[in-house]
Amino acid sequence: MLQQFLSHPIAALFLIIALGSALGNLRVAKITLGASGVLFVALLFGHLGVRLPGAVQELGIILFVYAVGLQAGPRFFNQFKARGILFAKLGIAVVAAGAALTWLVSYLFGLEPALAIGMYAGAMTSTPGLAAAMDAARDPAVSVGYGIAYPFGVVGVVLLVQLLPRLLKVDLEKEKQGLLKSEPQGKKIGRRQFRVSNPACEGKSLIDLNFHRLVEVNISRIRKGGRVVPARPETLLGLGDVVLAVGREEELDKLKLVFGEELQGEEMLSSQDVIARDIFVSHKEMTGRTLAELGIFENYGVVVTRVFREEMEFVPTGRFMLEIGDSVRVTGSKEDTERFIQAAGQHEKRVHETSILALSLGIFAGVILGFKQFPLPGGASFRLGLAGGPLLVSLVLAHYGRIGGLNIRIPRGAKYIMSQLGLVLFLAGAGTAAGESFAGVVARSGLSLLLAGAIITLGSALAGFVLSRYFYRLDLLTVLGAVSGGMTSTPALGAITDFTDSRLPLLSYTAVYPVALIVITVICQFLFFLL
Repeated sequence: MLQQFLSHPIAALFLIIALGSALGNLRVAKITLGASGVLFVALLFGHLGVRLPGAVQELGIILFVYAVGLQAGPRFFNQFKARGILFAKLGIAVVAAGAALTWLVSYLFGLEPALAIGMYAGAMTSTPGLAAAMDAARDPAVSVGYGIAYPFGVVGVVLLVQLLPRLLKVDLEKEKQGLLKSEPQGKKIGRRQFRVSNPACEGKSLIDLNFHRLVEVNISRIRKGGRVVPARPETLLGLGDVVLAVGREEELDKLKLVFGEELQGEEMLSSQDVIARDIFVSHKEMTGRTLAELGIFENYGVVVTRVFREEMEFVPTGRFMLEIGDSVRVTGSKEDTERFIQAAGQHEKRVHETSILALSLGIFAGVILGFKQFPLPGGASFRLGLAGGPLLVSLVLAHYGRIGGLNIRIPRGAKYIMSQLGLVLFLAGAGTAAGESFAGVVARSGLSLLLAGAIITLGSALAGFVLSRYFYRLDLLTVLGAVSGGMTSTPALGAITDFTDSRLPLLSYTAVYPVALIVITVICQFLFFLL
């Protein structure tokens, strides 16, 4: 009965995922396998003869890396601009360290070239690397080497990223909070009060001043005498009026030149007549056009002072375009604010909807890109594969937010389940495929090959850790993501996201991963001829 049950691939798949998840939740000395528990269970099931369709592994890795790109995309390009060369160096260094160690263990253990480059691809957990190695060697020994090194390549990096914070006695939550506090003050969004003392402002309306030419801030309310009023474009300013401005600190500093004296201390602009509300945008009529085109001031009498999107905060100007799911803070009279809420929100279901059209087209474009062959000098070529193609496409789509009239935004909950489901599908498929021959290879070749693979995995990861932590002096959260990206280890990234909600590991992973992926693919094709 059980054998008949396990012969059904869907039933076997979800049993593997369930047992693997239970194993991954077990704690030993405060260490868990996390999602990699699925890999161990899959190896056992593969050894027992359970087979899963190859499409399970392919679909899993596509869903996981696509979700990772969607999560990291809004900040990825800004991060890469600031540290692009640094992340490229880290990716190349980790991959090059692995190649050097492969050459060393090949010499020490007398490995055949095909077996050695297969172990290199497995130790670096690189499926595109495996494809490139098989293309170069045309030898089944490549797959054997990959099967030997891959399990420890996955588990070793997962354990390493969990152990390093404990060995270094670093509290990642404290480090995250410390990094938030150390963020440059000029980049933080705040609010300040200014007394109008510049004679050039007297008798001028906000629209006459056109201060957005000089500064990217929003005026939300004005105190005239003993009365607080909403800041409307036609509101006339007088000497002694007090204005409340919202914006980044570096921009707020410039307002002293416009209005004059900044007021410190007690908030002078609180009033029951002017309120601030946070709402989620859920009406399609509010998306795809700028705030200026929507006429928020003119039509609703409110000021949009801030927009929260994908854990990013904006001070919007008239050029800003709203999207479904944005959380906006508006300020105005109670009546005007309620009128805007009726126009922009009140349809909570739409906030949680996922555009299947946008999702499908994005994944399709990523798969097409993944199979495209890119030529290299000397007649060689490489392709990004099913991991690299979808990742790059999702990064670009998440950065731009929409293509023409198509909004590609996916709610946070949908991205989370997509990444988790993709990860366990990938591990289940990879584990059952490797489990089929794993025990036989170990029995024939002995533990020396496992040791060789472990040397490549740990040596490469530790090289990346030492370089990023002690040479470039990066914070540990960024280091862990960079090491996972350099090792092209999606399970390690999954383990990191299990114990921290910081975006830093995601950002560094997605910055290093494409570089490492391409370099591994190239090296696998050339390493065979060097051994």
